[in-house]
Amino acid sequence: MMRTLLLTFAATLLCAGAYAADPELYCADLTYDGFTTRSYTFATRGDRTLVLEIDLPERGDAGGPRPFVVYVPGGSWRTCGIGAFRRQSAYLASQGIAGVRIVYSLVGDGADFSAGLEELQAARDLVAACAGELGLDTLRFGYVAASAGTPLAADEALSQAGCRFFVGYNGIYDLTRRIDGSRFPEEGTPYLAPFSDGELRDFSPVNRIGADPPAVALFHGRADRTISWKQSQLFCDAVRAADGRAEIVLYDDARHGFFNYGKSDYHEEVTRKTAAFIFSVLGE
Repeated sequence: MMRTLLLTFAATLLCAGAYAADPELYCADLTYDGFTTRSYTFATRGDRTLVLEIDLPERGDAGGPRPFVVYVPGGSWRTCGIGAFRRQSAYLASQGIAGVRIVYSLVGDGADFSAGLEELQAARDLVAACAGELGLDTLRFGYVAASAGTPLAADEALSQAGCRFFVGYNGIYDLTRRIDGSRFPEEGTPYLAPFSDGELRDFSPVNRIGADPPAVALFHGRADRTISWKQSQLFCDAVRAADGRAEIVLYDDARHGFFNYGKSDYHEEVTRKTAAFIFSVLGE
């Protein structure tokens, strides 16, 4: 397991809401403007440099600190792109909610699950350190994650003070179970291999729910053969059992990755429902 993690604080202004000018990137029916994007190198691990991008709305809550979302992409712990949630983040930023899009180390980098958790914590530390300068509200934030990113993000959401919500797309919440013949997590994957069954149970978000958990919204396809929709149902039921707010949306014909632009007709609907859920939580 890798344990050497170096935090760095280098920021670069990338753009001023210019993404909206590219019609190939976004849905015509969603709004993507009124924000700027900054890039930060937040950590290095071995030869890998980890970067996050922050989409900052030009308008906040009457000029006060802005709530924000940390976006954690999937990719089977073998790929991880900082642009994976760019459309969703741009849409929410245009509505006044900042977005922090991150990457983390992968199997090819020699990383494992505990390394991923360390890197999410490092990203969160950087955001906390820069929150005053950037106008971010560290008591009103949450996570949106997909697939392999969901157990990492859910673990952080369940453990961090101020975290108000977690949204998961076709996620995995029990790392010890491959339900209904699902292909993920892959048997023997190096990302989980260093850990005992007991450690994997402890890492599993379904087993980490304490008192007063953040509100949860889960989206999954019943036709998903990579990760069974029953993983999301399992987590939803566990949050409700702890008297937490949990919502689940299941799509009968949706396969893995259905929420991505170009993968199905659900991208716009899921993006809108995600935004509505986040606004409802922040309004509580």
